[in-house]
Amino acid sequence: MNGGDKFRQITFGGPATYRITVQGKVPGDWGDRLAGMKVHIKGTGAPSDGQSVLEGLLRDQSELSGVLDTLYHLHLPIVRVEQVDD
Repeated sequence: MNGGDKFRQITFGGPATYRITVQGKVPGDWGDRLAGMKVHIKGTGAPSDGQSVLEGLLRDQSELSGVLDTLYHLHLPIVRVEQVDD
């Protein structure tokens, strides 16, 4: 990559804060099942009409993988996964 690329170097060695957006409703009390991530619901109406945004500090890539696996098993389409600056 050259200096003009818009992508930044991401390190995967330690804890990082992530924001995960999924289509559908994740129950607000599921934070403990999702590595302590906070759940915010966007949109109203039927559960499938809105999106859920999960945000929180994950210890490592293994913990991120576990959260994504849980969401996959809930049949919630993953819209976006972002590593956010603290």
